[in-house]
Amino acid sequence: MRGWLVTNRYLGGNKFAELTRMLLAAAAELDVELENRDNASLAPLFTPNPAAGLDLPDFVLFWDKDTRLARLLEAAGLRLYNSSSAIALCDDKMRTCAALAQVRLPQPRTCAVPLDFGFADWRSDRFPAEVCAALGDTVVIKECFGSFGEQVYIAHGSREVAERLASLKGRPALVQEFVASAHGSDLRVEVAGGRVIAAMRRTAAPGEFRANVTHGGSMAPAEPTSEEAQIAIAACRVLKLDFAGVDLLTGEDGKPLICEVNSNAHLVNISKCSGINAAKLILESIVSQEAVR
Repeated sequence: MRGWLVTNRYLGGNKFAELTRMLLAAAAELDVELENRDNASLAPLFTPNPAAGLDLPDFVLFWDKDTRLARLLEAAGLRLYNSSSAIALCDDKMRTCAALAQVRLPQPRTCAVPLDFGFADWRSDRFPAEVCAALGDTVVIKECFGSFGEQVYIAHGSREVAERLASLKGRPALVQEFVASAHGSDLRVEVAGGRVIAAMRRTAAPGEFRANVTHGGSMAPAEPTSEEAQIAIAACRVLKLDFAGVDLLTGEDGKPLICEVNSNAHLVNISKCSGINAAKLILESIVSQEAVR
């Protein structure tokens, strides 16, 4: 079996290189011929009329968010894991929220920042006060597009909300209630092939509300409850994801809430923390699906 691992040429550093090595090593262990191709090298080859004579693989492990390229690969008849539509749905946090809300999966109360075409003066607009009245005086503001806990902010009161929204300069965002019971802690659940394959508890560094390891958080192996596992699996099913990392918070009533879903979750930390080779299990699930396709 032969596949392409598509990564982004412009995301460098040890973190991404280590992930690529992990995926390629897992493929070799499974006797899968997996070739690393970057998005920029493929872009000139795939147009509405793909270049003639291309030696296409059996499948593509698409570890990028370049959904424009992903759609063209699919138009050429390639099967992508994950699909372009699933990646696009997860990449926009507000679209993710709306899709999960349609099937009543539990989430923090969330409000979309109104589309303002760049005309809103948030410091004089009623919206910051209205959203605090609806969600609470302390809220979390997230840009719709971002990774590793970046573009996520906490705001206390309508004045801070207004200042933060003004700083976004029209970039799409959402406002979410602050879940005090989960302050500085979340559960990352990795799902592949319709089952939980690994999990870890992340705890924020002192003075930090984000639990991401990138921001100094610590991690420990975890075993999701049956309810947590079912919610994570259901989220992936609704979003049509072959694999994903689902971040769960613990609500005031002790019940899990979906914080966000990551279609291309970074596997290095969870694999090291849990002792489970998540890359190998993801590739095993792909091989199983390819065998019956």
